[in-house]
Amino acid sequence: TVTYQGVLDFCHTYSKNLKRRSLLFLLCQNAAGAVINYLACLENDIVPLLLNASMDEELLAALCQKYKPEYLCIPTDSIDKHRALLGDGNIILEQYRYSVIEVSSVSCPMHDKLALLMSTSGSTGSSKLVRYSKENLEANARNVAKVFEWTEKEKPICDLPMNYTMGLNVINSHLIVGATVVLTDYNLMSPDYWNIVKQEQCTNFTGVPFSYSILAKLRVQKMELPYLTTLAEGGGRLSENEFRMWAEYASQHGKRFFATFGTTETSARMAYLPPHLPMEKTGSIGIAIPEGELFLLSADLPQGKCDGVVLGCTHYSFFASQISAHYSAPVFDGNEGVAKRLERVLEKIALGRGDHISPTENSNNCFNFCTKKRIIFVGKSKKINKSLYFRTYVSKKDKSK
Repeated sequence: TVTYQGVLDFCHTYSKNLKRRSLLFLLCQNAAGAVINYLACLENDIVPLLLNASMDEELLAALCQKYKPEYLCIPTDSIDKHRALLGDGNIILEQYRYSVIEVSSVSCPMHDKLALLMSTSGSTGSSKLVRYSKENLEANARNVAKVFEWTEKEKPICDLPMNYTMGLNVINSHLIVGATVVLTDYNLMSPDYWNIVKQEQCTNFTGVPFSYSILAKLRVQKMELPYLTTLAEGGGRLSENEFRMWAEYASQHGKRFFATFGTTETSARMAYLPPHLPMEKTGSIGIAIPEGELFLLSADLPQGKCDGVVLGCTHYSFFASQISAHYSAPVFDGNEGVAKRLERVLEKIALGRGDHISPTENSNNCFNFCTKKRIIFVGKSKKINKSLYFRTYVSKKDKSK
């Protein structure tokens, strides 16, 4: 057991031994040592990449070669396993069954607001990483806690890996309210898992669809679990029958069942179905979490065929690939020098003929004398983008004639 004061003390120890704005690979187990090292990194402006402690050694070596961390933080009992990777690295901190080894003295450049890195695949440790700021993490944890109405009296059972976005979100959203977090490496099939749930009087459970399939096979509905008052599901969609079964179980036993939806890029939860709606809205992703917004992209886009799309709003830039697929056309961010990019790409691609169009006009006369490319402008700044495009691209073409 580790107290919040113990965490603060450890953070202070970190500050005296590790450099700020350095990169650290944290090999995660569902254990106090991993969580405490993660929190110490955030507190001391050290950027951790969360990875599974049992990941393939060759893949880990490839990630080290690509990103060149200054520190590896690993379970102490796995030092021999990673000896080849650690080389002559110095153990600079050893506590809570975890060791921090300095493997490089060279700092890598990183964004000032970067606070955490996570793989888009919790299981394979994909080299494609998602970047978070402290503001991202704190806002999501705070808003998820609001959704579930967590208080310091909560006691979640955490068996999802913390290097998996859903597992980390469970931890973050409880720590932010001062709750007790129960960590376990036991799986749902183990009697020890349920002994912990009962002995610790755990109050809530979060699982993925596979987790709920196991619960059904174990006939958890017949267990006496009076303290377990909240069930949450995410990481995939339950079948309609499973969804209704768990919604009915929760309703009949005075519990709450939440279905949630999210991605690694949104810190696991961006939408939820309130617990009084599962029977009415079976299969729905629900509504946005506080301070969030959901919209149907295809319904929000202007209609028509085009040869290129200019995005004038930050919100749309997150969906560039989907918008490109929707129109079957190249997409350009108006905030990144749209004119130059359009000129370079459109001259290389043999595209169809036609006038330029906008969401509000079938044609825009000021573009008619240009290259006969059809351009759609999307977003709040489309007027600015039109002006920019006209001044730096169309007008130049006109002068050259």
